[in-house]
This record gives sequence, C-alpha cells and structure tokens, in this order.
Amino acid sequence: MTKQSVFASLVEEAGFGQDADEGITTLPLSSLIVPETPKNPKELVQPREYFDPQIIEELADTIASKGVLQPITVRPVNDNQYEVVIGGQRYLAAQKAGLEEIPVIIKELSNKEALEIAIIENEKRKNLNDLEFTKAVKVLLSHALDCPYEEVDSVLHRLVNEDKGKVTPRAGGKNHREIIEAVFSQFPSLNNTNFVRYYLPLLSMPSLLKEAVIKGQIKRRMALCLKSIKDEEQQKELLAEIVSNPDDWTLRKLQQKVKQLKEKTSKPQKKKLLSLKEKLHDAYNQVRKSQVWKEPEYEEEIQDILQRLNSLLKKAKKC
Repeated sequence: MTKQSVFASLVEEAGFGQDADEGITTLPLSSLIVPETPKNPKELVQPREYFDPQIIEELADTIASKGVLQPITVRPVNDNQYEVVIGGQRYLAAQKAGLEEIPVIIKELSNKEALEIAIIENEKRKNLNDLEFTKAVKVLLSHALDCPYEEVDSVLHRLVNEDKGKVTPRAGGKNHREIIEAVFSQFPSLNNTNFVRYYLPLLSMPSLLKEAVIKGQIKRRMALCLKSIKDEEQQKELLAEIVSNPDDWTLRKLQQKVKQLKEKTSKPQKKKLLSLKEKLHDAYNQVRKSQVWKEPEYEEEIQDILQRLNSLLKKAKKC
C-alpha cells in the first residue's frame, strides 16, 4: 500500500474534518466484539475479514495522540455486549492504542440490515477487497431472493443465459430479475452480467490466489487471469513473479504470458496429430514417385500392407 493511500485511510478512519453525529455515546472497549466469519455465509454481518496491520499500526498512533474523532456504529447482541457494524479498523486501532472507551452510535439492526450498512459504507471508503465484496453481495442476494447462499449462482447464471437467448425465461424469472437489479442498484459499477463474469469466479479460486487478493498483492482481473492456468506450479511461479515485481506487470502483459503458456502446453498434442497426417501424405507421394509396385520382389510385402490398410479403413467406417 502506498504512503498516500495509507494517509488517506488514516484521515478518513480517524474522522478528521467530520461533524459529530447525534446519538453518540461512549462504551468500554471490553463490551465490544468484532463478529467472526460464520460457518453459514447467510449469517454474515461483517464483510471485512482482513485488516491491514500497517494501517492498524499507524491509525493507533494517530488515535493515541488525537483520539477517535468519528464514532463507530454498533448493534446490541447480548446484555451489555455490542457488535461492531462499521468501524472495525478504528476499534482494533483503539485497542492497540490502549484506549478504554470509544465513541459509538448504537443501532438496532437485523443481520441483513447490519450487512447492508456495513458493505455500503466499506465500499464507499474502498475498504473491502474484491473477495470480501463479492461474498457480501452474494449474501445480500441470498437474503433478497430468500434462497440458500449456495443457490444464488444458479439464479444469476440462468438470467445471464436468458439474456443471451440460451434458455427460455421461466415463470418467476421476472421477479428474480427485479430483486437482483434492486440489490445491484446500490453499487453503480455492478450488474448481473459483470458480477457473474468478473466477481463470482473469485470465490472458487485456489487459496493461494485468494490470499493474494485479500492482501492486495494482485487485482481482481489479474487473479482471474491466473486462475485460468491449470498447471498449479506455473500458476504459483507466475504469481510469485507478479508479487515480487508488481510494477513490471500489467493485465495486458499477464494475459499475453498466460496465452503463451497455454499455447506451449497445447501444441505437442496438435503437432503429433499433424505429423501423423503428414507421414501418410509423404508415404503416398514417395510410393507414386518410386513406382515400387513394379518390382516383383516387393509384391508380396505390398499386398500385405494393402490388406492391413483396407482392414483399417473398414474398421474406421464402422466407427
């Protein structure tokens, strides 16, 4: 992360230049928790799973000298216990700075409402990596469609295929489309087609690529390009090159490199098939030129070759 982006994040997280909101109170840090990633994705309320240690460290220094100038948003979960909805980074930094209390805004929120607020706020601040964002949007869609998290993909893919004319629209499809469009309307850059093509595949990437995206080592499009490499060793080696020398790599350069690797992998088989065809063609031309059939000493051998060739051709016709 660049020094400029670190500084911008610190300014925004600490809340410099922002007016105080109504309904602000203070709570002991000991009464707050950051929700863990649930086993059931549909129970997700906090989209952020990764916090940059460098940001936390520098934000803690800022908070130690200036305090927390912008309250975090929490919701009550148990008696005298609250869950952080917005401001997880400030909460962790305040802990590191040794604060005992932190300014908060308390809101009564359902899981869906908490997630919706958190993802919109974090996306506005560009705090979410692409994996976190994709997973959170998919959870929002599962709530909106009232279907299991695992079934969201099939609904989205079906609508894409309907748009391409590959499948016939079915009853209830229009309702699904309207619901999905309503969810995506909260994120100006999203629609069903680009979400299916450029976001959903992130969730099925190898763990190595997921980790690189989470840590900000590679961008989404580069990760998807690397995902298309089937050879794990090639994938691993190329990722290491990009992480070691990020300034040397553009998406275009990576796409060309991946194309070369794929061509190199697929050529041997193609070349083998072509060489067999060429051998048959060359043998035919050589026989015509030599007129070997005129030599009595080769007649028996030629008859044997022709008999085997005819037998092979008959088998090929049956297939």
